[in-house]
Amino acid sequence: MNIEFSKEALEVVDWAVEYATQRKLELLTPEIILMGLCEDATFISSLKNCDVDPAELQELLISYVDEYIDKSDDAITPETSTGLMIALQYAYSSAQNSGTDIVGIPHILSGIWNTPESYAVYYMKSLGLDKATLLSYVIDEGESEMDAADEGEIDSTRNDKKKAYKEAYRCINDDADRYNPLIGREDELQRTIQVLCRKDKNNPLYIGEPGVGKTALVYGLAQKLNSGEVPELISESKIFELDLGNMLAGTQYRGDFEKRLKKVLKEIGKEKQPIIFIDEIHNLTGAGAVGESSYDASNMLKPYLNEDHIRFIGATTYEEYKKHFEKNKGVIWRFQNIEIKEPSEEETVDILKGLKDKYEAYHSVEYADGVIEYAVSMSAKYINERFLPDKAIDLIDEAGAYRKLNKVDGEKPIVSKDDIARVLTKICRIPIETVKTEENEGLATLEERIKEKIFGQDEAIGHAVNAIKFSKAGLLESDKPLASLLFVGPTGVGKTEVARSLAEEMGIKLLRFDMSEYEEKHAVAKLIGAPAGYVGYEEGGLLTEGIRKNPHCVLLLDEIEKAHADIYNVLLSIMDYATLTDNQGRKADFRNVIVIMTSNAGASRIGKQGIGFSSESLDSGVIMDEVKRVFQPEFRNRLNRIVVFNGMDDNMAERVIEKKLSELSDQLSAKSIEFKAEDKAISLIKKRGISNEYGAREIDRVIRNDIKPLFVDEILFGKLKNGGKLTLTAENGEFSIRIG
Repeated sequence: MNIEFSKEALEVVDWAVEYATQRKLELLTPEIILMGLCEDATFISSLKNCDVDPAELQELLISYVDEYIDKSDDAITPETSTGLMIALQYAYSSAQNSGTDIVGIPHILSGIWNTPESYAVYYMKSLGLDKATLLSYVIDEGESEMDAADEGEIDSTRNDKKKAYKEAYRCINDDADRYNPLIGREDELQRTIQVLCRKDKNNPLYIGEPGVGKTALVYGLAQKLNSGEVPELISESKIFELDLGNMLAGTQYRGDFEKRLKKVLKEIGKEKQPIIFIDEIHNLTGAGAVGESSYDASNMLKPYLNEDHIRFIGATTYEEYKKHFEKNKGVIWRFQNIEIKEPSEEETVDILKGLKDKYEAYHSVEYADGVIEYAVSMSAKYINERFLPDKAIDLIDEAGAYRKLNKVDGEKPIVSKDDIARVLTKICRIPIETVKTEENEGLATLEERIKEKIFGQDEAIGHAVNAIKFSKAGLLESDKPLASLLFVGPTGVGKTEVARSLAEEMGIKLLRFDMSEYEEKHAVAKLIGAPAGYVGYEEGGLLTEGIRKNPHCVLLLDEIEKAHADIYNVLLSIMDYATLTDNQGRKADFRNVIVIMTSNAGASRIGKQGIGFSSESLDSGVIMDEVKRVFQPEFRNRLNRIVVFNGMDDNMAERVIEKKLSELSDQLSAKSIEFKAEDKAISLIKKRGISNEYGAREIDRVIRNDIKPLFVDEILFGKLKNGGKLTLTAENGEFSIRIG
């Protein structure tokens, strides 16, 4: 086995051979090699870092050699013992696994540790040494010597560690001009500077949703530091961004991460007034912890957080702060929380106008008048689960890239509203017609479009659309939802379908909650989140999270009368102030939400025999009396309108039958089947399907239970397997079919 040693390792081996030769020892053992390591400055320093006296280890090894290794009277070259052969073989394998053929001191030490029944290992363990810890110190100390000696034989493990140190942080001041300028956020920036100038607890912590500009604030602060627009107390400060991912990379043994973090902080601490920025600071919780230990990176920072010399700026989201960071009370009290809220659409427009020149220069395009405002409003309306200004900036950036790649020869590329709409449809996967249609133009034909889908409820549809028009025209209070409507009437007449069609025609999402699931008192926690100390506290509520992700939507609360009374108190806040606060204190904004509640209140009294010879007819008076009985005055008073739906009549039934048979025809067309229904069949459907009790759902049941079973086998196994013609008819009060 031809082993090539590094310079330091060769010196250790030469020392051991010379020692054994001078004392006429017959064998060269791992213990003698370990004695040679005790002469190496790197190993000596590592032992001291582990609180072990090198002289004590050397004395134990000398006593072992004197007692157990035989001597010869003749001057001979000592033979290599079996234990040392195993150690060297392991050292060579360890070097190869780390990507080098050169065996260094860490490889030799690792080989000795893996020697079976070795006194060398026994003595090291007796002194309290741990393999992983000692190896880590040897590698670290060896790196310092390597920097000084500039040697050619560089161990790959050391190279990786050195690279990790350099990549673990960077100075933001050095390239602050590359980033977008900070526009607005003056209050937050001044608060940051004020906290940094404090004597104690001078560490700002930014808390806000992703994309609202937390990192941009740090870059803005770096730009102000470069231009000297800061108080003298921090005028010489530099901001260093700590990369926790690179800090953790390659840390295999316990103690690796701690030493790396301490070394980085020590290096940064050499600066005059350093500020360390840690993005996603919640990742400190648990970083570097071993097993069930609670000692992690956040605890390692405590001594530095208390110092006046190094200041820290952290950034995290509400969710991560609550779930991870807030639990570490010993760390968060050393920070000063600064909430970074999502800017309004007006503020976002100002931000984008300030960035406009940079994006025009980068893409070599020009943004047309009104495009910035259009991009902000469209991103706010259609891009959910993201926040301004980030999503609006992404929209103009991608629109600029699109126009540059699709420019017309001989013309200067100009980004238009159509480009914004085209990019938006790709991001949100919504029809481009929905985006291109101006909102007011869409409202003008909204009523007619819904009437084409819902039959016999013209008055109810008119009231619902008018309530929305009033809000859009600014004729209602600004701190209210777009509309708060209560749909009442019999089941199956189109209450839920109107809400669904409204959302579809307006191009917004429908959020539906079945209120029969919220009959219990504790169910309100499902909507706004569980109280502190209960399971699910960190997750928030279904309603508040749904609105935060979809601020432009139709909120459908089906069968509201079945909900527990406490739910109504939640709805009062929504209808009164268009806001709802969840269990974690975050507000959901309902200003762009259409709230529709449905109820069957009064439907049970319709058509029933009254006192004497009277019977209850289907009129709004009967239903309104029941609504007043079920719903409290304070609830009814906050509604824009109570919309009463008509019951099913002959005309409605005919149109619904026509629609349902058309849907059935479309299904069969996909199977290459031409479908036709005769008048006799339509009359029978009408006869069986009209019901004040069940409404249009009775027609659905007739088609599903009486008609479809007649030809399903023919489609699967019979004459219609490969398509054909199918006619629905009726004979003697029963449905029948003809094929061909």
